[in-house]
Amino acid sequence: MVTGSTGIHAGPLALGASQTIGQYLLPNLVAAFLRENPRIAVTAVSGNTDKMLEALAAKHIQLAMIEGPALRKEFHIEPFMEDQMVLVVPASHDWADTEVGIEALRHAPILMREFGSGSRRVVEAALDKAGLNKKYLKIVMELDSTEGLLSAVEAGLGITFVSRWAVRNQLTLGTLRVARIKGLRVTRMFSLVYPAGPEPVGNAGAFRSFILARSLDLVPRVTRTKRRKPSP
Repeated sequence: MVTGSTGIHAGPLALGASQTIGQYLLPNLVAAFLRENPRIAVTAVSGNTDKMLEALAAKHIQLAMIEGPALRKEFHIEPFMEDQMVLVVPASHDWADTEVGIEALRHAPILMREFGSGSRRVVEAALDKAGLNKKYLKIVMELDSTEGLLSAVEAGLGITFVSRWAVRNQLTLGTLRVARIKGLRVTRMFSLVYPAGPEPVGNAGAFRSFILARSLDLVPRVTRTKRRKPSP
């Protein structure tokens, strides 16, 4: 709703975000939004892309922010930011800070998000486009969160693809490193989703306009790490 006397938006706003957005980006975005709209009360839920679309369809939330393609035609999708996914390996891994051919992935233990995850769909599509079908991957474990994936890599259980936003702290601490796959670039769009039809109005419309105009200025910076010097 909008208060008649001041024109300031007020009242509830229910948001949903897939996990990478919900954990690493949404807090900064909501905090900045509320500084300009202090009378709005935001509630937020998170889950994988499919679950957020189900919540939107059931009208449990007013807007969803997702990481992968929305495979349902009853929604309107507006990309607001490009995300790059990186291959993360243990700090002591032979591939750390190096480049390997894509065929090397056939023999590597891969950790993946669960089915229904937008992240998983993006990774599988990129690998398939590069010539490596998912049926040739050696998937040793599936987990339902990005933090679970990163912890499993730190424990030496395998390697995984995650958003560059998700791994910035581990790269700074040196507990994980990035490997590059020759000829492979895994990108996706973070997108706002709402039911097909008119654009959102009221609090949902205010948040949509805010994100489309301001998101790139408000997200945390990705830490750039220096490559390790080769041992003498």
